[in-house]
Amino acid sequence: MARTARFYQRLTRSRSGIGSYTSLWLGPDHLLLVTSSGYSESYQRFYFRDIQCLVAADSIRYGVFNAVFGTILGFCGIAAAIAASSTGVSPWILLFLLPALLLLLWNLYLGRTCKVTLMSGVQSVVLPPLSRFRRTRKVFARLVPLIEAAQAALTPPPLAPPPPPAAATAGAEPPTPAEDAPATSDRTDAPDQSDRSAASAQPAVQPAAQ
Repeated sequence: MARTARFYQRLTRSRSGIGSYTSLWLGPDHLLLVTSSGYSESYQRFYFRDIQCLVAADSIRYGVFNAVFGTILGFCGIAAAIAASSTGVSPWILLFLLPALLLLLWNLYLGRTCKVTLMSGVQSVVLPPLSRFRRTRKVFARLVPLIEAAQAALTPPPLAPPPPPAAATAGAEPPTPAEDAPATSDRTDAPDQSDRSAASAQPAVQPAAQ
């Protein structure tokens, strides 16, 4: 049986870490995080249906880089000014001044740094390739619609509201309970007891003898 081909799109460039490189790839129904150490590679897949949220928080690296490069640039500038007033600018000062200036400008161009965390139902993973807000916004703009579409198919339809109670018909009389009906008598018609007593009280009339 032929295997289904999977096509991946690179979302980020490889970012170097301590002894490893990481990159982020977009699959048909998942996100792929690749970690390479030069001798081996490890893969982590995060399916869109399982992703609960993506959180991007500020990190201090942007301020630290600016402080470090700015300090180096300041010291080199002071040293260059002192050297220029006496013997001229030393090439060693320019050797530190120019790289510090370029790195400072490059850091300002890339913008603020961030730390992105992916959360699913079973784990929480930091995504090292997403280290700048500029790149993170672009990646989020591609991922969010795919995640919403994958999870919308799993969401059950809303329950239908219960039917309203049947309204009573205006002017209709409630049914008469059985116990309110008059009791029927099983007795047959008989002469009244008082009439029989009156008849028996009258004397019998005998015809007179001729």
